[in-house]
Amino acid sequence: MASEGELISRKLKNKTGSTGGTDRQMSAIQDSLKTITGKLDGIGQLKQSIETINKDLSDEDGLDEIIKYIGQQYENNTSEVESLRQENSYLRKELQVLKSVVINLDRRVSQQESEIIDLKGRSMRENILIHNLDEDENEDLSKSVPMLIKEHLQLADVGFIRIHRNGPRFQGSTRRNRGGQGGRTNTGR
Repeated sequence: MASEGELISRKLKNKTGSTGGTDRQMSAIQDSLKTITGKLDGIGQLKQSIETINKDLSDEDGLDEIIKYIGQQYENNTSEVESLRQENSYLRKELQVLKSVVINLDRRVSQQESEIIDLKGRSMRENILIHNLDEDENEDLSKSVPMLIKEHLQLADVGFIRIHRNGPRFQGSTRRNRGGQGGRTNTGR
């Protein structure tokens, strides 16, 4: 179907019968009209797109609601981050306190270790250890050990407060308790 511009152009041709300058003018006018019509169609499509966007924006699940939701999430995240910062700060302070407690405990343990070593040294100062001494079933160490020392070391006066064996008796028996000075009993030496 011919456009209105084409129909006018045909009428003009029929009246004048020439296709000279008027024909060119009409052709230019028709081209201009086609361009304008195309642009109007494009404007119509743009108008429809804008209406769709406006509808989406004002719609219940539209962009406006999404922006509000994002804003709420931002506020929630901000408060959560602030809460985590406060908790982190508290934990750092608590860690510092615990570090100082550990340092103090470490110092105390070191001091107690030194005291234990000193006490062990003092308690063992006058002790004598004899290894690989054969054990008899009914032995009396308070008699046999001083006699061995007198014989082998050629000492005249040998005296002991107590004498005992460490370790298992015969074939793997349990460790025996040792008698301590002043009625106390010590184990494990």
